[in-house]
Amino acid sequence: MSTPVRLRHRISVGFLVCDLFLITGLALWVEGTVGFDQLALVGLADDYGLIATGFLYLTLLVSPLAQAFPSLPGRRWWFLARRGLGLSSLVFAVPHALVAFLGPMGGFPGLAFLDPYTGWALVLGLLGLAVLLVLGATANDFSVARLGTRTWKTLHRTVYLLGTLVLLHVVLVGTHFGDAHSLWTLGGLVLMSVLLWLQALRFDRWLSKRRNSESARFGPAAVLTFGLIVAAWVWTVQPPAVQTDSSGARWVVGHHGMILPAPPAPEDKP
Repeated sequence: MSTPVRLRHRISVGFLVCDLFLITGLALWVEGTVGFDQLALVGLADDYGLIATGFLYLTLLVSPLAQAFPSLPGRRWWFLARRGLGLSSLVFAVPHALVAFLGPMGGFPGLAFLDPYTGWALVLGLLGLAVLLVLGATANDFSVARLGTRTWKTLHRTVYLLGTLVLLHVVLVGTHFGDAHSLWTLGGLVLMSVLLWLQALRFDRWLSKRRNSESARFGPAAVLTFGLIVAAWVWTVQPPAVQTDSSGARWVVGHHGMILPAPPAPEDKP
């Protein structure tokens, strides 16, 4: 086993060990402080989901960041850690799905109480989890050897599809990001803008090489991405179109006690 392969393996194992400690620690902390009531399970599922999304974000960030800033220190270690980052996303996504589905959603009987936004969020989340399971199962040197480097790379490019599914899942489920004016939405928009801009620059470089032309400063992907980013920032200053509860989540009456506030009573006319 070569030195880079050995280092990648050790880094991945280190990530997984830390992940298991963190998953267990969060669950024990919630159980010891407030107990496993419905609201606590919502928060625990959110924590697992946000951590999984963060690891996926870092996984997607490695290549475009390294290409945009090749002189940044630690470039070699970024790539060695990328497999561990991707596996960590899977490790946290599984308990996120289990806690959210079996806890606040109430399992299969609770599906009848979901509003369309949360229903679509569930479908997209399950699709994303399926893609993540396939990527996690093949994130090893044995799979690279059996599938071949070219096929393996093609398979793992579906991580961009995964990123899109996760983004739609997060937006539709509404928790934290249901309010366009919240700090969560602002922070998420900043992070997504950085990632999309770097990916657009990366795509434009690839397109220039395919055309055997000199790389322009701003190619079509960068221009399109800039327009999308501006549109997203404009969206954040608009009044929210969907009424949500205090947590930002969209729920319907009767869904495990998480009932939308009653509308204010009309004022009595004289």
